Amino acid sequence: MADIYSETRVREIIREETVGHRQETRDQAILLEHIDGKVDVVLELLNNNLKLEGRVNGHETRVVDLESDNRITKTTVSVHSSQIKTLTKQRK
Repeated sequence: MADIYSETRVREIIREETVGHRQETRDQAILLEHIDGKVDVVLELLNNNLKLEGRVNGHETRVVDLESDNRITKTTVSVHSSQIKTLTKQRK
């Protein structure tokens, strides 16, 4: 009859197990709160990074446009300069 526990002992065992489960649940809740905070930080950083990436892409597009405009301007000035030289030579 060593295998058979009294009702009081069974209640004590259940109470001990319940306390253990409650503590595990509390520990997991604390870990989840900590992880949730980290996820919020990561999401904020990602959001900021995406905004910055969008701004950088916009600036890159603008730089390319300005470089293109600059090449067009140089070409136009070069063509006009040669036309002026030709006209000047013709007048002489």
